Amino acid sequence: MSVRMELRGLKREFSDGTRIGPVDLLVDRGELVTLLGPSGSGKTTTLRMIAGFIRPQAGSLLFDKDNVLRVPPRERGIGMVFQSIALFPNMTVFQNIAFGLDMARWKHEDVVYRVEEISDVLRIRSLLYRHINEISGGEAQRVALARALAKQPRVLLLDEPLSSLDPQLREHLQMEIRRVQRSLAITTIYVTHNQTEAFAVADRVAVMNEGRVIQTGSPEDLYESPRNEFVARFLGSGNVFSGRIEEVREHTVLVSVKEHRFEVRGQGQVGARVCFTVKPEDVVVANAGASNGYPAIVLSVIPQIGSHRVVLDFDGTQVVSLLTDSELVRQLSGAIGQRASIRFDPESAALVEPCSG
Repeated sequence: MSVRMELRGLKREFSDGTRIGPVDLLVDRGELVTLLGPSGSGKTTTLRMIAGFIRPQAGSLLFDKDNVLRVPPRERGIGMVFQSIALFPNMTVFQNIAFGLDMARWKHEDVVYRVEEISDVLRIRSLLYRHINEISGGEAQRVALARALAKQPRVLLLDEPLSSLDPQLREHLQMEIRRVQRSLAITTIYVTHNQTEAFAVADRVAVMNEGRVIQTGSPEDLYESPRNEFVARFLGSGNVFSGRIEEVREHTVLVSVKEHRFEVRGQGQVGARVCFTVKPEDVVVANAGASNGYPAIVLSVIPQIGSHRVVLDFDGTQVVSLLTDSELVRQLSGAIGQRASIRFDPESAALVEPCSG
């Protein structure tokens, strides 16, 4: 039976001065939340505090209404898959999955039934009597997940589970993890530094930086409405411009960026220093001399699935645009180092805080 999990003000300070928290996060019953952030942001430490491997110095951890911080790790009802999956190489797949059940002294017939049941869910039943050195990396990841799920935990914790796999296999296993998590309706926290992976598997994403959760929302919410400059830059969901408000209108402000003026949705005070973001797909690029654009220098044109990523320099600010117009892409590819024009609609730009620019 999965639980509703709540982190309230979890804090830990280490001897080297590293501080984690306060971390506040709510994970509903059966929900999958990813902790997303750069290296050193506190993701894995937070996960280990939930698991009980690191003791917080303050705060509470609620499973439903029970504070489990004083409950030993093995009694919390947690299944965990580490970045290094740490399977036993001298055992078969069956023995690896059954290990926790044997340690808990399950009856042999119950162990066999549960191992076969969970191996069917993960589609690895045909591997049960192979040794670990006889299976692939992707199959080993499924075995590690089956072992974590065998004891029917209330919470599943995944710490960078796919980081060692090649991109194609990683994408396939993302879908498998999501399928299994949904079919079992198990409350899950998934740690990753990869935005694509986080967005692919999550119901909600919690972005972490400097030991704190700074924004939580669905992948769509985070991409469309980053709350601050860090989230916009880290997710790549917005080009970030900085300037000062010159004029306040009914629903928008005019922001001066060096000698240029941009209309941006949002409100503020005249003279205030602000940052605003514009998503790459909302940046319109044209050849130099366009009457309603701003001058920029073409730095690179990079092909990717479904579009081309065009990087430009706008008065020292790097601007990214995603283009699907093949003729324009061809022209810009032949104009590296030359001038082009950029523009965007006011409703496509949004103010963010804080602003370090």
